[in-house]
Amino acid sequence: MNDTKRISLFALGLVWLLAFLSACEKTSEEELLSALSPTCDSLNVSYAVHIQPLVAQNCAYAGCHSYPGPSAGLALEDYASMRDATENGSVLSRIQRSASQSGVMPKTGPMDACSIRQIVRWAQDGYQP
Repeated sequence: MNDTKRISLFALGLVWLLAFLSACEKTSEEELLSALSPTCDSLNVSYAVHIQPLVAQNCAYAGCHSYPGPSAGLALEDYASMRDATENGSVLSRIQRSASQSGVMPKTGPMDACSIRQIVRWAQDGYQP
């Protein structure tokens, strides 16, 4: 075997080895999603910092899920009511529907992907206050 072939094989092997080693890095799905959308903070989600502002903007206002007379009898004005509605699946099933599906919430159209991801993460992490 001539030197050019040996160098080529060595270089090819080195590239393969480096590619293999770099592929072994463990990256969570959440880190990948955050990298794609760096403005979406979906790690360590809490009700006070993340969820309450989303609910106030999208759900708990006059004529919707707020007193008096909350829509569908569901008020989402505090931590306990939002946690309960998320735990029983009613919030998650509604916010994860596409715009073309009936019953999507909010009524104005689906929330952005980051907001949905934060609510899902909040539930997965045990409903941090």
